[in-house]
Amino acid sequence: MLKNKIIIPVLMFLVCLSVNAQWLEQTNPAVKKQNSVFFLNSLTGFTGGDTGTMQRSTNSGVTWFSSNLGISGNVNVTDINFSGNDTGYCTASNGSLTGKIYRTSNGGAVWTIMFDTTNIGMRGVFFANPITGWAVGNGTVKYTSNTGMNWISRNFSGSTNTCVFAFSPTLVMVGGFGSAGYIARSTNAGINWSFPGLPATIMDVRFIQFPDANTGYTGGLALGGQGGMCKSTDGGLSWSLLAGYVGSTPLNAYFINANTGYVVNSSSELKMTTDGGSSWVNQTIPASGSFADITGSGSFAIIAGRKIATNTTVGIQQISNEMPESFSLEQNYPNPFNPVTNIIFSLPKSGNVKLTVMDITGREILTLINGNYSAGTYKIDLDASQLASGIYFYRLQTSEFTQTRKMILLK
Repeated sequence: MLKNKIIIPVLMFLVCLSVNAQWLEQTNPAVKKQNSVFFLNSLTGFTGGDTGTMQRSTNSGVTWFSSNLGISGNVNVTDINFSGNDTGYCTASNGSLTGKIYRTSNGGAVWTIMFDTTNIGMRGVFFANPITGWAVGNGTVKYTSNTGMNWISRNFSGSTNTCVFAFSPTLVMVGGFGSAGYIARSTNAGINWSFPGLPATIMDVRFIQFPDANTGYTGGLALGGQGGMCKSTDGGLSWSLLAGYVGSTPLNAYFINANTGYVVNSSSELKMTTDGGSSWVNQTIPASGSFADITGSGSFAIIAGRKIATNTTVGIQQISNEMPESFSLEQNYPNPFNPVTNIIFSLPKSGNVKLTVMDITGREILTLINGNYSAGTYKIDLDASQLASGIYFYRLQTSEFTQTRKMILLK
């Protein structure tokens, strides 16, 4: 997601804290397996799972509250996506027998069914903006241009569609599988589709994720029963196999930027790359729990399945271990930005550090970090894709230092 990068002198010692960062197991009160997780920011998010369970957290996944969908029987939540702080959507399915799309307009307190059908299992949902969204399932692609109030079918020849990603109201990609894995791409809101070729070894597609406009990742089952990962560097026009990935089927991914990301796979392994997918390192997670999904916001990440685990330092890098002479908070770069920017701060001594983002009224809307850090210089990636264009402030606070700076988000 980073288009402009600061040049760091070669004498500086680069340490990626997220490689050794701690994943903490959190309580999953629903007990049921959670199939999807979505966070609006580092504090507020949702998980959805088997038999219609839906949970909401407002403290980075430490505690959860039930958010009842009113589903009975074996209908499972398959995907969650929010288009704003209050408005969100989820798909639910009972295999290929039942497909549903739900909508909330009050932050998950109440969910209303907007689409209900038989013989079509709904598997994925994604909104490009507050108005325009997509939902996919077995042999179907649904499109809405009025905040999910109505859904229409788009002409599509795919077999089992598993996931969807939209750059804009007109540029959308759908992944799935039939006799092999495929990605379909449309530049006119689904009226026409092209099929960029995937490597022949990819048998299905479980996710599509683009941390920036050019760099994208996808993955799924490969020939021989193992998993495969692919990468695009041209906005999804072409895809190449990432031979460095060795493991079972990737289920979903969270990429902090174009080079750094995590993948959770069908063996409940969590793998991390810091070189754009060329190599992957297994991460230590607190307990095996049939993890099925991963997402994040800035330095916060969460994995969910039968267990839930969180990490608050995945997007932070210590770019120098030299002792700074004083506390400092640098101007973010780039600025203005869309939607990712970098923030660098320096600590002359160890201690508790809090870095927050505020709107123009001074209301705190994001907590980027809140914990103990050793002396050094750090960089954090701020992903503001869920925020509206405007003026924001970011503030660094320690027991001895407070500084606030202004930044501008232009979309």
